[in-house]
Amino acid sequence: MMITRVFAILFATLMSITTLCGVIYGHWIKELRIHAQVETGDLNVNIRCYKVCALCAKVYSGSDGSCIRIDLTGSRCWMLFIKVLIINNGTMPVRMNYKSDLPVGINCKTHFIGPFKLNELSDILSIIKDCKIHDDIPDLDVGEAVLACHVISPNDDIKEGIANGIVTYEARFNSWVKTLCIELSFNITSSHCDN
Repeated sequence: MMITRVFAILFATLMSITTLCGVIYGHWIKELRIHAQVETGDLNVNIRCYKVCALCAKVYSGSDGSCIRIDLTGSRCWMLFIKVLIINNGTMPVRMNYKSDLPVGINCKTHFIGPFKLNELSDILSIIKDCKIHDDIPDLDVGEAVLACHVISPNDDIKEGIANGIVTYEARFNSWVKTLCIELSFNITSSHCDN
């Protein structure tokens, strides 16, 4: 019983000392400093590569992978095929939007293949065979890509002259937005097919 009483007194003494030290330390410290490092996400979506097929087109690309420009000259007898690989190299998933704003007389039919992981790029044929084809661009997770295939052609309403258009892709994460584009310049030299 004596040992129990000694432990009880010792325990009460230690608790009193600990409480007193905490109160003294709390009154002694006037400010609290916290050193931390905060990293935000990286919105890094770009056009990795592209393929343009048309006899009368010249292609220019920007160095940052956000825009390509296509100048097309000729009569109304042409079709323009554009394949664009869009990759999410960032650290967060993005919601993708797509908009085509082309002049009157020019049609654009677009399909999107994917999404697929970047490590699958070495076997692109099986990707195209196995992936779903969408009419609207799918959202991209981290390390994913999508292949955009555009077929652009004139119709009977096309007029001679110069017209400009744009195809825009928008990657969004909350309020952060990155825009990718294909700028198109059409110089229609004749509104009929030359034989």
